[in-house]
Amino acid sequence: MKKFMGNISGLPIEPQVGDLVRVYHDSHFEVDLKVVQRRWTFTNGSDPQLTCELHLPPYWESLAHFIKVMGENGIR
Repeated sequence: MKKFMGNISGLPIEPQVGDLVRVYHDSHFEVDLKVVQRRWTFTNGSDPQLTCELHLPPYWESLAHFIKVMGENGIR
């Protein structure tokens, strides 16, 4: 999943637990992941950073199915 994080990292979004976050899209394919946990990190002198844990939504059969579909769409 880290491959997709560059697509959303740094964007001004604040998803809530249960939201779907689009982590990839092109002209014929989209990938959404579900927010299952979120936490704020506070560092002195810096703006707080929101970190979200993302999982596959229930409509994906399994991780193996997800990896297969990604490969079929040329995303590795």
